[in-house]
Amino acid sequence: MELLSSNHIIVVGMLDTMLVRDRNARRDKATGRPQMVEMIRKAGRTRGLGGRWENMTLQVGGPYGGMFALPLDLKPDVPGVELLDTAEAETMLAVEGRLQLKLTYDGRYATDRPDARNHTDRGRPTRALQLVVSRVREPNEQERHASSAVWLEGVVAEPPQVSRHPDLPAMQLGGTLLRITIARPLDFPGVEATIDEIAEVNVAIPTNHRDAEKLFRLGNCVRAIGQLDCRMEFQGGESVKSKLAEIDAEWAARKQELASTPGELRRAEAVYRQMRQRFEAAPRLYVLLGNIELLEGEPIALEETYELRREFVRAQRAQRDERRRRVAADRARRTGGTEVRLNVLDRAADLPLIAAIDQVPDAASGVTKPSRPRRRAEATDAAEPNVVTTAADNGDAVQTDEA
Repeated sequence: MELLSSNHIIVVGMLDTMLVRDRNARRDKATGRPQMVEMIRKAGRTRGLGGRWENMTLQVGGPYGGMFALPLDLKPDVPGVELLDTAEAETMLAVEGRLQLKLTYDGRYATDRPDARNHTDRGRPTRALQLVVSRVREPNEQERHASSAVWLEGVVAEPPQVSRHPDLPAMQLGGTLLRITIARPLDFPGVEATIDEIAEVNVAIPTNHRDAEKLFRLGNCVRAIGQLDCRMEFQGGESVKSKLAEIDAEWAARKQELASTPGELRRAEAVYRQMRQRFEAAPRLYVLLGNIELLEGEPIALEETYELRREFVRAQRAQRDERRRRVAADRARRTGGTEVRLNVLDRAADLPLIAAIDQVPDAASGVTKPSRPRRRAEATDAAEPNVVTTAADNGDAVQTDEA
């Protein structure tokens, strides 16, 4: 029961299709691209470990209307997974599990250069909120018109960041991380043992909510109920800047070639915009809270958290800089004291310092953009945090608190 009260989610959604490359078909002669087929379930093995996995996607309703795609990873032995053997697209399913921010790598940003540790570049690191599935079932009658419900119990891990909802600019959100510690019983029968697990979940609440101030103090222990939501966030980091610069350079050359053909130029410009948008922004999941019970700690007004947030970000950046100095010193010792400049990517600059709601939306674009709270004129040396939504960079959900 501790798992249910500490970190539990129920999602009700419509089974969606995925476009998957058909390995049995030849490439399209006109475009040279592989043939794609629609599937509701994809299976494979983890590279390196060789573990089996299965993927599916649900269409889930958001708390403010609209729907979003929720990708899910399934283990073959999850209870109820046999329902997918006969399920068709648009079948309603209920999925239960727990949430966890996990480190993933976006291979679209990978290069042929090694990273700072001389390891193969796996792409841009980001922490994304994922649902660890524990059960698949059919929804009951009351759940068929619902979308999701999340129950969390944990400790506030950082001062809040402020953002506005991209579709509802009048809605201001305060977001943070909730750190959840649970002890899961070992899944082998007859063994008296537990596995300790620490999960972090990025959450947000409207700043005018009656319970909002309970979430704003670092170290508060809270029990919360909310709903899963998804939003687009701009991404930051050197790998994103490099990729966008590469796309812009290719477009500049292409634009010169098509200057004499306006029709083709307009079509190529539309393709360029779509490609750039795919790399500069990404969807990020977070939990929108609607009820908070304060178990330990005290409320704090949002205005009192601005300076706390700046101090928190400065401390995180100082730790990152110190870690980089230690790495540089170790590298210099290994090379006999000679200063060495390696042409490698420092992926630590891409990984967000903070993984929480961190973007302020631009009503014109519909996608979040960085903002900062007003500060006193004498505090010019304060490190100003951006404001997020998921985790992001987090992402990852994701613009982050980066210099």
